[in-house]
Order: sequence, then C-alpha cells, then structure tokens
Amino acid sequence: MSEDNRYSPPQAELRDPGPARLVAKRPREVVQATIMLWISLALGLLRTYLELRRDGESWTGALALWGIVVLIAIPVNVAIWRGRNWARLLYAGLTFLAVALFPLSVASEPATGSAPAPIEHAVQAIEFALDLGIVFLLLTKPGSLWFRFAR
Repeated sequence: MSEDNRYSPPQAELRDPGPARLVAKRPREVVQATIMLWISLALGLLRTYLELRRDGESWTGALALWGIVVLIAIPVNVAIWRGRNWARLLYAGLTFLAVALFPLSVASEPATGSAPAPIEHAVQAIEFALDLGIVFLLLTKPGSLWFRFAR
C-alpha cells in the first residue's frame, strides 16, 4: 500500500489488555520477602550440609533431595516475585506445615544419632524466623496487593 492511503490499517499492535494489578509498582514488602526467600534457601542448604557432615549420611541421597528442593524453590521464588498468587499460597502452606512438623523433628533427634551442634540450631531458628517473616510480608497489606488483580 502506498504511504498516502488514509484508509490503511493502523501500524500499532492491537490486542486485549491483560488484567490490571491493584498496585502498579511492586511493593517494598514483596522485594524484601523475595530477598529473604533466597537467604532462607541458602540457609537451608547450609543446615543440610552441617547435618550431613555431623551424621555422615549418604551424600548422594541428600544431594538428590536438595536438587529437587532447589528445582521447586527457584520457580516458586520467581513466581512470587512476578506476583503469582498460587506461589504465595504454596509457600505459606509449606511454611505452616514445616512449623507444625517441627516438634516431631526435634523429638526424633535423639534417636537419629549424635546431637546437633548449636550452630545447627541457630541456623534453623534464623531460617524459621525468615520463613515466618516472609509469610507475614506476603499475606498482609501492602504486600498482598501485589497478588491481586482488578476485575
């Protein structure tokens, strides 16, 4: 078509707009929670290393398990950053499950062999505090607004 044809189709790409978020900019709480997610994952890896070193268990099984955990954690962390509600709810559910099962893991420690070092308890306490802080930041306003869309 010629450039002077005023009946030519528009040059802009036309498409339906996606759903709009309730907040346009990612809240600071979501940024903080995402940073805390990566720190918590690193602390979990450190704690597992300390446990393996103490107990002398099979490294292959533990590495395979941690490979699976990391392959799940990376997409969940990225999805939380992108504002996917399913990832936020999955993380909150897994955190509450870990907190609920914690007394069982403490009760089974004497039966598993050597006692954990104080550093292991400290790392686990920091990890729990981070996880609960993450859930708080993601489930309360303004962080929770990042996961909602206008209808």
